[in-house]
Amino acid sequence: KNNADAMKANWVLLCLTTIVSLLHCTRGLVNHVSIEDDSRHGFLINRFGLEKGGEIILTISNFDSHQGLSREPEFGFLINVRDRSDMDFDLKVRKQCLLRDKKTNHTTGYAITSKNQTIIHKVTEGGYHHLFFENCRGSPVSFDMVLVQYNVDSEGNKNYLSVGESSFPIIYLVFGVVNAIALGVWIVISWKRRAVVNLVHGLMGILILLKTFSLFCSSIENHYLSTVGDASGWEFPYYIFTIGKTIMTFVIIGLIGSGYNFFKFYMSDRDRKVFATIIGLQLLANIAQIEVWEGNLGSQSWRSWAIVLQVVDIACCLAVAFHVSMTKRHLVQAAETDGKAARVVKQLHLFRSFYISVLVYLYLTRVLVVMLDSGLPWGLEWFSFMFKELVTLVFYLVIGFKFRPVQDSPYFEATTSDTEDDEEILFENMTHREKEKEKDMGDISTTGSINSISDI
Repeated sequence: KNNADAMKANWVLLCLTTIVSLLHCTRGLVNHVSIEDDSRHGFLINRFGLEKGGEIILTISNFDSHQGLSREPEFGFLINVRDRSDMDFDLKVRKQCLLRDKKTNHTTGYAITSKNQTIIHKVTEGGYHHLFFENCRGSPVSFDMVLVQYNVDSEGNKNYLSVGESSFPIIYLVFGVVNAIALGVWIVISWKRRAVVNLVHGLMGILILLKTFSLFCSSIENHYLSTVGDASGWEFPYYIFTIGKTIMTFVIIGLIGSGYNFFKFYMSDRDRKVFATIIGLQLLANIAQIEVWEGNLGSQSWRSWAIVLQVVDIACCLAVAFHVSMTKRHLVQAAETDGKAARVVKQLHLFRSFYISVLVYLYLTRVLVVMLDSGLPWGLEWFSFMFKELVTLVFYLVIGFKFRPVQDSPYFEATTSDTEDDEEILFENMTHREKEKEKDMGDISTTGSINSISDI
């Protein structure tokens, strides 16, 4: 009961925190940057793909270095053009004063000469334009800045999306239509076989619905970002559907991995603790994601939240994978104590492909996509996104096919009346083994305590 109350409290806290975090969301590619008392020597503010003819406009206001400005260039911005990441240059920015170096290739420097200043950079070569702030003095500085970046097509129209992201509205729309078709097929199958539909099947339908809505909202959002540089309010539904989709994905993987509604109709204490942990991690991940989306580019807090998001996301994936593998291991161990449970364990071997599918999905969407982002040539950012969406779609199709509502499916044999005794024996053996281990540990602890007292 306490675990159930804790799970409910986590869900309520998750919803409230997400709503509060969304209240100040205003996503746009006309970025408002605010730096306060930052003494870092140099740091990256933004990366943007620009073609020849594009523009970068920096509007700096309220610049304060606490010691005034000198004639020598001590504070300013560097715009470095390159096709991919360059760690050597990034390290130079953090250690050297490149504002005074006139020999740096593909780099343009703009010194800050007044508290309020506007800098307009005309793009003369295509590539990723990395915008750095450099503080040669090393003293704390504060300033506000409006950053505007856009490409210009042959007709003179501005496109506020990066070159590699200009096709996002179409790609999101296509995947939204494909997911909508998959949702329609799932609804038809579930309705025809409604006699064997269970909770997990319903959650699968909700997952595809949330995924479809998030894709459509993202298509509209990116259309407005491309044309006016602002999401025009479409970031709110996109964030809500995306967060809901992410949470639902982990919940479904956890439910299937624990066998809930397939070969058992209850959740053990361990299952509840794992789900409470996953929900807690997702709570933190959602907060970090919103801060990354809406935080001040280049600020120390933005970088910290980006690191938190990566760590928590990986931790949540590991928690789910560990839960799924432990469920199978405990069931196999418990089955070895009684031959009657072998029938149920035989069905558990069919879940092996599910475990492999989950691990492959997590690796491809959490690890390989990041590697693609860092290694793709300039202008191909859309490929990593399309790859991730294809992997996600294939994963949904595979899991949906394996766990579709079918009367004679091997996954449901353990729920029929002639296997209820096997299931009861199986989990009684699990409980008995766990209690024996706890008893043995208690005896060891008691013996150790008595020996310690005797020594005294």
